[in-house]
Amino acid sequence: MFIVDSGTKMTYSVPVFYSRRYNGPYYRWSYEQKLQGWRSVRVQAAELPHLILSVSPWKDVPGSLRNSLRAHYVE
Repeated sequence: MFIVDSGTKMTYSVPVFYSRRYNGPYYRWSYEQKLQGWRSVRVQAAELPHLILSVSPWKDVPGSLRNSLRAHYVE
């Protein structure tokens, strides 16, 4: 999923995913080449209205990101 900023019509060159569990906080996930892994940053809900978000089927999420999400949301 590529996130498009509707205000500027800019598409990010790196895949950016957002996650949220139940009514919890939002997290922005982007792949860091130097780290060779996914990095998450907590995002305030007020920052989201200018983005167009869409739901990605689990099978379309990169495998390495699925692993990072599983580790992040461990109960």
